[in-house]
Amino acid sequence: MKKVKIVSLMILTVLATSCKKEVIETTEDVANTTEKSTFVTHHYTFGEKSYELIYEFNAEQKIIGCEGDVEAYRELTASLSKGEEVAYLIEASNETNSSYEMRIFDSSDELDAYCKTSMTNNDRACDSYSNSGSSTFSFFEHTNMTGEYTFLRRPFCSYFQIQWLDSANDQISSLSFSGTYVDLFGGSCFSGIQYRTRNSIPNLHTVLVGYYWFDAVFGGDWCSSIKGYGV
Repeated sequence: MKKVKIVSLMILTVLATSCKKEVIETTEDVANTTEKSTFVTHHYTFGEKSYELIYEFNAEQKIIGCEGDVEAYRELTASLSKGEEVAYLIEASNETNSSYEMRIFDSSDELDAYCKTSMTNNDRACDSYSNSGSSTFSFFEHTNMTGEYTFLRRPFCSYFQIQWLDSANDQISSLSFSGTYVDLFGGSCFSGIQYRTRNSIPNLHTVLVGYYWFDAVFGGDWCSSIKGYGV
């Protein structure tokens, strides 16, 4: 995986050992950042189990706190022995993109089976191409769909894949599309942690895309290859 923004989720302080929920505290003084803080809730499903974590970000989009099912989720990530094969699906988000419903899979194959996506044209090979259709996909350097990488735009597609993002590598912060799914990968040639979204995302920096050991990896300035499924 190329340059990634990694944020430690090791629990530094447990406020109440008798509570089911636990809180991560940071050494940063959060009292002066409350007014500028953004809170994003992630609801995860893995098999029959569910987890909820609430992340707090400051104005610079740095994580300054996390609370919820921290310990249980940490144990889950530790149990996923093949961490870089884990796949995440963003199934839904609210209108303000402050809450995400996410599902976790042991592998890309399980994700494809769940979504019933058709793998054709040797799409797992390390190459780039697109098939004609009616969907459009756009990717942006900054949040809120600004600073488009026009060389990554794929109009009138039913499917496309780009195995290396050139100058946009580790630089995408938001995406917009009219198709069915977009897949982002932490490595080139569709390798590493994978996550899939059904919806456009205006701020990838607040979306958890996976874990590398116990460190959370967020989606802004992260991906190195992409795929898109249209109609």
